[in-house]
Amino acid sequence: MPQPPPMNPLPVVTTIESLRLSYSQIIGLRSYYHHICLRESVKNKTINRFYKALVTRIFRFLGSDDVRYQKCLAACIEVCKTTNFIEAKGWNSWSGFTRILNTMEEVERLTRQTKLLHCPAAPYLVVAIAMQQVILQDIATENNKVYRFFRDFDSYNKAATAIYFYEKNYRQEILTLDQAWNIDPFALQCMPNRKIDQLDGRILRGWQTSRDHISDEVIEVKDEQIPIKQESSAAHHALEFREERREVAMPMPVPVPEETQTITQTPMPISQPAPEPEPAQVQMPAQITMPAPVPNPAPTSIVTPRPTMVRETLMEVFRGEVMTKLQPLLDRLKSENWNGVIQTDMMEVLTDKNVRVLPSLAKQTVRLWATRSQNAMLLSWLEQARDDVDVFQWTERFTEPAPSAWTIPQSAHSVFHDLDATITRVPQLDIRGLLQAKMSTLRDIFDQQEKSHKEEMLHRVDSLQVDIAKLHGEMAASKQLYGQAVAESTATDVDTAMTDRDVVIIETDDDTAEDSEVERKKKKRKGEKKERKGDKKDGEEIVKKDKKKKTKSGEDLKKKKRSHQEMELD
Repeated sequence: MPQPPPMNPLPVVTTIESLRLSYSQIIGLRSYYHHICLRESVKNKTINRFYKALVTRIFRFLGSDDVRYQKCLAACIEVCKTTNFIEAKGWNSWSGFTRILNTMEEVERLTRQTKLLHCPAAPYLVVAIAMQQVILQDIATENNKVYRFFRDFDSYNKAATAIYFYEKNYRQEILTLDQAWNIDPFALQCMPNRKIDQLDGRILRGWQTSRDHISDEVIEVKDEQIPIKQESSAAHHALEFREERREVAMPMPVPVPEETQTITQTPMPISQPAPEPEPAQVQMPAQITMPAPVPNPAPTSIVTPRPTMVRETLMEVFRGEVMTKLQPLLDRLKSENWNGVIQTDMMEVLTDKNVRVLPSLAKQTVRLWATRSQNAMLLSWLEQARDDVDVFQWTERFTEPAPSAWTIPQSAHSVFHDLDATITRVPQLDIRGLLQAKMSTLRDIFDQQEKSHKEEMLHRVDSLQVDIAKLHGEMAASKQLYGQAVAESTATDVDTAMTDRDVVIIETDDDTAEDSEVERKKKKRKGEKKERKGDKKDGEEIVKKDKKKKTKSGEDLKKKKRSHQEMELD
């Protein structure tokens, strides 16, 4: 049997829209986080500074003033420290995930039983939102249950209530809010019965309507109010109120004649209570439908599209590179009579930048060819290239287009969140229901496209990893072969040094003239590799010694012949 609803539900705290941070500032937090993760060693002081900046900006992102709630701010920072927030790579790796998941399940159960909205208490709700916005921005749908909970229970707007009551020393794990809630995600939700203005702490009650008088002024009350019952039918939008005793009654406004009767708005002073309407005035005719007035929606955080980036690159061209490509074409000019296919080839090489580094003779030749072929564009380039330079530099600007909106998952989810918050402020029930149905369809389409896009990217990553593994295998094999070749080369060089020999044979013919000598040199090598430098030097020394021996033997032979001739003359 369902438990009865709690007797003292808490009012919903309004958000301060002027404090809400834009989505671009949340992106700055992500850059800060990635910068810390890239460091090899991070000091505790740096991590604590990051936690403080994180919680402060998340408070403002949720529409709460961090200066007013110092106790809750310190508690959130402490949760980040104890749960190792910065080391988490996903929901399952965050040590606080089990606790917040159990709280979410209990919130869903209590909301289903009591028909009143329940909300997880700070600081774990704030840290979980920070986890989704900063750490898991690229995998927002990793755990669909968390994402659906934040969406279906309006956690981003109700986090300000959790922060407010934690500062007021409410330490319950789950807060019961004074707002009727239907667990069906496609249901039309009612507005809160009571609200608390976060700036001045006033309790805001429902809006009273009657045939003769409608007041849009906030009424300050001290006693408990009966929740406003809002009918689902479009023909019964009149509000029912409990009769209350008022000490001072304000005079009723002058009735307007029926011929010109219109519904007007007259502000009511805050210092005096509102008049008690008569029962006859509360009951409105069925043909007059009056939706419950709601305050004008304040602008929510809109995702700022990433601007296009303009990059500048320094370019340069050299004379040698251009002439290497152009000189063969200049040689062809004579054989092709300055026309024909060479026109296309010349224009593929020459540009308005290349002609600036041509030498004067090449410029004259190109100018003559451009005049004969009536190439006005090339002539204009040559007119601008009057200076004789070897290197020409210029700066080119490249514009990088902004990425598509649907390729940034977290940006789209933030837009969906803002649209959901805007749709809930629409007073017309039929229009609100239609918009919510359309939003659900749009969200499903986006989720399917995002899933297909991620699968495609993962497939590409897998293929790249396979290619990289193949390259690593080829590199390892080539290194192994190279090592074996080096080892064999070293062993062969040693054997060659031991086996190589040079043999020099000198033959002398005594019957010929004194200078007729025949030298034959035979070299026997058993190895296949070349000698090392040391062996070459040894061989050269041996050859030099052999040459000296040959020279000495030749001189001795000459002396013998001369002595023999002298003896014959005697």
